[in-house]
Amino acid sequence: MKKNIGHARCNATGLKHIDEKEDFHYVFLMDADGEDRPEELNLLYKKSKENPNKVVTANRVKRSEGPIFRSLYEIHKFLTYIFTGKLVKFGNYSCLPKEAVTKLIKEPSIWSSFSGSVTKIFHDLVSIPSFRGKRYFGPSQMNLLKLVAHSFSIIAVFKNTMAFRSVVFLIIYLFFIYNHLSIFTLFPALVLIIFILLIFKISCRESNLELNKSLENIDTINILSNLDSR
Repeated sequence: MKKNIGHARCNATGLKHIDEKEDFHYVFLMDADGEDRPEELNLLYKKSKENPNKVVTANRVKRSEGPIFRSLYEIHKFLTYIFTGKLVKFGNYSCLPKEAVTKLIKEPSIWSSFSGSVTKIFHDLVSIPSFRGKRYFGPSQMNLLKLVAHSFSIIAVFKNTMAFRSVVFLIIYLFFIYNHLSIFTLFPALVLIIFILLIFKISCRESNLELNKSLENIDTINILSNLDSR
């Protein structure tokens, strides 16, 4: 890429390039750092052949991070489910049939969150169990801030559902504390309002305009072509 625009947007750009420029039947989307194990590619393909035209995701069944991060990750999944009604157990690692790729690149939210967009568009996902592989080099780039950004980006894909559920919760909560109003009892409501505004702010990252001109940011694919020809 000419400019680093983050992994979600790079993924979206790659999918758009493949859909418009290449002849293909399936796309395997995976990280190249070793954490998405190449050994599972065959499992993804077999599952896809058993379920034609369906998206197959690699759902992590075991994580190797420390207990604090694992706990935070479970909180992320719980909050995502509470606000969206969707339990998202996968990241990028997946097998996409051609028809799915064509649908995805028409969805503005793909510019912000791959897993959120897949969950939103496809309601009949199938999956394989996936184990986190060993990184080829260096420590993981995932940290608390990036985990929060990842979680909020998924929730932003379902911003209308999130807003409805949040308003219902606020009404119920305010009903119960009406006779006990104070700065302390109102604090959770204030936090939730800030959260709603933040999610809508993050949802502004979704952009068909940026996605449609994303191919201009591709510097070269010659390295991949050379590797393919060896």
